[in-house]
Amino acid sequence: MPIIYQTRQETLTAKLTINNTCPAHIHRETEIFYVLGGNLDITIGQETRQLKKGDLSVTFPNVIHQTRTAESSSALMLIFDAKELPDYHNDFVSHVPETPFLENITQYAALSHALNELVAYAQNETPNPRLLKGYLSIFLHFLLEQLTLLSHIPEKHDLCQKIAEYLNSHFTESLSLSSLSHDLGYSKYHISHVCNEKFGCSLSDYVNRLRAEHAMGLLTHSELSITDICYASGFNSLRTFYRVFKERYGQTPGAFQKNPSSG
Repeated sequence: MPIIYQTRQETLTAKLTINNTCPAHIHRETEIFYVLGGNLDITIGQETRQLKKGDLSVTFPNVIHQTRTAESSSALMLIFDAKELPDYHNDFVSHVPETPFLENITQYAALSHALNELVAYAQNETPNPRLLKGYLSIFLHFLLEQLTLLSHIPEKHDLCQKIAEYLNSHFTESLSLSSLSHDLGYSKYHISHVCNEKFGCSLSDYVNRLRAEHAMGLLTHSELSITDICYASGFNSLRTFYRVFKERYGQTPGAFQKNPSSG
């Protein structure tokens, strides 16, 4: 199963999400879902649970997880970097929960009230990071009362994570197994094996996927020409760009371009 390492720009997020479905991924932030309606299937590490209204999941940093909505779901999604909440930083970076799921939050009055405040905040169209930080602090206080935390020493030499972080920072550059081997200090064979096992594809396929996703962002949020987007995303030819993009999205780049006349 391919794993995507996400690099997020936002350090604090609270929003309502409908029919959330996201493939296996990993990131440094804590991610919490509180189901408001329907059913949401969530896999955290090796454990899968179907959450219904009133249930909650919490994914600690650097744990592989994914979501799937089979029919319909609505949920509050909270994502935060523990560095933004120093009082709770050690809880999230040095521990893991005995179970990442809590059922029927309404039985915990204070926790339920804190979540309702966050739901109301997420419905507000004017974000206020200071207010969100305050709501999160109150919520985490009551959440941690209900979780049993186990000591955890993060793996400092997780090659999969190292590769993913490196590629997310350098995918617009010329990349090869040789360059990764040199910069990361591992053999080309080892890196290739990890890519195929953890990402579910070759190094070049994974890099092209990152480039295509970056190109999609430029197509929909900039007025650059298709040629400029091609090279800004790391592709070395328009032919390769068109082939990879169509494989990824089913259509050519022009179908998504913000301003077709500029291409």
